[in-house]
Amino acid sequence: MARNRHAATLTAASLVLLTTGFGLFTGASQASAAAASCNGSSCVGHDPRTYGCPVTSTTTATYTSGAATVTLYNRYSGTCNSNWAEAVENTAAQQAGWGVDLSVLAMTSNQSNASALQKSCFPGPSDTGSSWEECNGTEYYGATGWPAWTDMVDGHYYTWALLSVWDRSHTFLRQIQANQ
Repeated sequence: MARNRHAATLTAASLVLLTTGFGLFTGASQASAAAASCNGSSCVGHDPRTYGCPVTSTTTATYTSGAATVTLYNRYSGTCNSNWAEAVENTAAQQAGWGVDLSVLAMTSNQSNASALQKSCFPGPSDTGSSWEECNGTEYYGATGWPAWTDMVDGHYYTWALLSVWDRSHTFLRQIQANQ
């Protein structure tokens, strides 16, 4: 069952919100860093905020058309050894009615040296613990606020964060990517 990732109750003891123009989650307090409840493969398919995983590095990609901008973040938590994708639209993009779908993928190797993919996406299932979450095929238009984010993949591996942007009539505009 999907839950609303944006309605999570955040306490001052668990999160530090840095004001970057968008009010992004960019870190956690010492209390939540110590309370991180997963690492690497045990984080796969879980929500980074629920599991107390602070951001320690980020790569970004941006799509801009006129005054409208959407930014994609590939977030990494060294505390949790995990990555997730996050997206934020500015006010002009929200007013233009842009929708997004985002995913994060990790290429892993199993014991026989064969490669496997892990995938989490939004909108889609949430906090399943699954290494492969199927996206639900619809775009997110900001109904419950920004940022939007995926569940985590194992951060021991190379990751790709992908964001597709759509207009209000569901016409594809652009895909952007941030790797880490």
